[in-house]
This record gives sequence, C-alpha cells and structure tokens, in this order.
Amino acid sequence: MASPRLHPAHNRSARARAHRAMAKAALFSDSSAAVRLKRYNSHMTKARALEAKLEGRFVVHLALTGDSLEISASTWQVAVQKANRADACVALPNPDNTFNVCFLSGGESSLITVNSPERGFASVAAYCEAVRQHTEMSEKIREALAACADFPRLEAQEVAQ
Repeated sequence: MASPRLHPAHNRSARARAHRAMAKAALFSDSSAAVRLKRYNSHMTKARALEAKLEGRFVVHLALTGDSLEISASTWQVAVQKANRADACVALPNPDNTFNVCFLSGGESSLITVNSPERGFASVAAYCEAVRQHTEMSEKIREALAACADFPRLEAQEVAQ
C-alpha cells in the first residue's frame, strides 16, 4: 500500500496550503529563532510562488531595494520586463528545496540556483552594482580617450629631434 504524500505533486493549491502549514509549524519547532525564521521564510516563499502561479501572478523582487511587486503576466520573463528595473528578479522554488532566482541580463534570461531566495537576491544586487560600476568606468575611459584625441599629434620627425 502506498503511503500518503506530504507534498501533493499535481495540485498546486494543496501544495501551497501544505507549505503554509509547514511555515506555521516551523515557527513552533524546537529550534533556534534564526532556524525557525529561515524555515518559515522558505516555506512562505514557496507558498506565495505556488499561489501566484495559480493566478497568473508573479512576485517580482527588486534586489537593490528589497521591495516586492505582484505582477500579472504569462511568464516570469514578462513579469520582470513589466517591472522595468535592472534589479528585478523572481524566486521559483525547486522540488529539492533550492530556489532558482531568475532575472534578465542584457535581455537574456539568467538564473542562479541557491538555498534561500535572500542569497539569490543579494547575488542579483551585487551583479547589478558590478554592471553599474563597469558602465561608469567605461564612460570615464571614453571621456579620457576623447580628451587624448584633442591633444595635437606630434610628427615622428619632431619627436626624433
């Protein structure tokens, strides 16, 4: 006889309810406060993602500010594009208790697989900051090269003298 499944595989609504129940149970478990909070946040993130998927909504996280937006869209890519922010990303739960934090980089889909969504958001924020710094440095280099182009060029004969 087959044993009942704790995580229903095909019914997203039931899975979301199960994750909400596990989140509440995590708050009262016999663990440290940090561990209880981490488990609670993990299960609530999964429950919200499953519920949002049912309704065609995505929870888009803004990695640099820590804000979240609920956006109606057909796919996570469309939701991130609608957010119109470079630091917009979506955390999608995996069956193995990891998360794919998905974002758009130069119009291309990118994802980071992490143990907690917060780590993924921090990685996206660091990536956005690195891109911003690279862009600023590129602009400074262009300005320096343009300034060098303004200097009169010396002919090879003048340099030899």
